[in-house]
Amino acid sequence: LQKEIVGRLETYKAQSSNMVWCTIGDFNCVRRLEERQGEMEYEYKGGECREFNYFIGDMEVEDIPLEGRGFTWYVLNGKAKSLPKRIMVS
Repeated sequence: LQKEIVGRLETYKAQSSNMVWCTIGDFNCVRRLEERQGEMEYEYKGGECREFNYFIGDMEVEDIPLEGRGFTWYVLNGKAKSLPKRIMVS
């Protein structure tokens, strides 16, 4: 995750009296190594998963499981796939 965006979200959460959160987007990272398969696996580091999971915990949101498809991003040749898109709610 980009530190600037994470910082803004954490600041906004700290300053907000709103207790209900819904965060939707392409976070460009995954929670577990098995959520990324194919050509880009060798480049991926487990530390990014840890950081993303810490962010989810800090924001106090739950990751809504994806129904149907196992992945939300594919390389056209099908050799790589990932699950960067998420819906998270408090």
